[in-house]
Amino acid sequence: MPAVYLEHNTPGGGAVTTRHPLADQSEIPIVHVTHFNNVIWDNGMAPATVVENGILDPGYKYTGELERTGVVVNGMHLARAAEAGPGDSAVRRRSGRGA
Repeated sequence: MPAVYLEHNTPGGGAVTTRHPLADQSEIPIVHVTHFNNVIWDNGMAPATVVENGILDPGYKYTGELERTGVVVNGMHLARAAEAGPGDSAVRRRSGRGA
């Protein structure tokens, strides 16, 4: 069955001395989300590649034609409740901050 190992984290131990858990095999590629992670992990003989984390900014696209929008936020659990704004109780519940 085809597989990849998506590695989002930096090594937990010493930089450049931490061997990746898949380093001793060559069947499953390791996909890092930054070039830094690809360099800092000891990937061993595992094939490794980088798929940049994020989305390219296409520039201004909102025309106002539709009366709605969407947003994606990383680290919302770090936001203060006062910064969440109107209707923020759902955000606080999802982030573990209570109702």
